Amino acid sequence: MLASVVVTDGKKTCSKSVPFDLKVGGKATLRNFKQTDSDSRLGTYSRQYYVNVPSGYTGKEQLPVVVYFHGWCDDTTWEGKFPTVANKENFIFIRPIGMQDGQKDCPSWNVGGAGNTDVCVAKDTTDYEYTSCKTTGQTGDCNCYTCYDDVKMFSDLMTSLSDELCIDEDLIFASGSSNGGMFLYPLAAGLADRNLSPQLRAIAPYYGAFFAGLENVPSTLKGTSVFAHHGLKDTEVPAGGGEADDGWLYTNIDTTLGDYASINGCSSSQSKITTAYDGRQKFKGCYEHLGCSGDARVLRCNFNEDHGFWENYQEEMLWSFLSPIVSKSAEASV
Repeated sequence: MLASVVVTDGKKTCSKSVPFDLKVGGKATLRNFKQTDSDSRLGTYSRQYYVNVPSGYTGKEQLPVVVYFHGWCDDTTWEGKFPTVANKENFIFIRPIGMQDGQKDCPSWNVGGAGNTDVCVAKDTTDYEYTSCKTTGQTGDCNCYTCYDDVKMFSDLMTSLSDELCIDEDLIFASGSSNGGMFLYPLAAGLADRNLSPQLRAIAPYYGAFFAGLENVPSTLKGTSVFAHHGLKDTEVPAGGGEADDGWLYTNIDTTLGDYASINGCSSSQSKITTAYDGRQKFKGCYEHLGCSGDARVLRCNFNEDHGFWENYQEEMLWSFLSPIVSKSAEASV
C-alpha cells in the first residue's frame, strides 16, 4: 500500500516498474494466485483473474480501476470492448474469475443466499450445490452459487495489486452482469461492513439485484454511486422484484436504489435525465435520484431487452458515467 501520495497537476504520482508479465496496451494477462478463505474449512485455494494495463500506463501516475464480474456459467474469457476503452481513457481493467467448485463450467459469485430457504420458491427451482457450500453446511433447495468468501478475495486481490501497480484507491469502480451484477451489491456492503479495502467509488450492475430479504445498504456506503442497467422485459432477474421465471425471489431494484439515494442525501424520486445515448436502439432512457451530496449519483437505465443484453455501446456508456467522478477527483486534488 502507498505510504504517501504526491499530487502534481491533479495527478497522484507513483513510482513503480511495470510487472514483467504484463503487456502495456496489449492483450490481457491471465494470472493465478493463492487465496485463503475466511472460513478455515475452505482453507487455501487457487484463484484466477485477467488484467489489462492500458497503453498510457507509465508507473508514474496512479490510475482508476474498473473491475468486471462475469455472470453465472458465463464465458470468463469475454472482455468486450473494455480493453479498447481502457486504452483510450487510461484505466486499469480487471476481470476476476468466479469459483466453479463442483459445478463444471459454471463459475459463480457468492451473493449470500446459500442455505437460505426464503430466496426462492423451492418447487419452481433447480438447486445447484457447490462443493464449498456442502463443506460449510450451507445447503438447501435455494442454493445456486458458490460459498467461497468472494468479498475477502476481492479485497485481498486489490491489496496485492496496489502493491505492484499504480492504482488510485479512491477511484475503484466495479461492474458486472447477472450473477456478477447481483454480487456488486453484497460486495459493496460487505467491504463497508467489514472495514475492508478498497471501498468502491461506484458500482454498475447489469440486470442484477439482491435476493429477497437480503438487501443491505449500510450508511457507510455514503459516497458510493450506483449506475444500474436493466432490461424492461427481464424475467430472470425481474426489475420489479418478486419471483423470477426460474423460481428465485428478488428485491425490487428501485427499493435498493431508493436506499442508496437516502444515504447519499438524494431526492427520493427519480427524474429522467439526458444522456449522449438517447435515441439509440433498445435504449429507453435513464432515471436519476437527483440532488445527492458530494459527487455521488444514483440512477437506473432501462433497455427494451430481456435478460443478458449487451449493446454495442455499453462500455462507452458506462465510462460516460464514471469519467466525471474521475475528473472531479482530479480537480479536488489540485
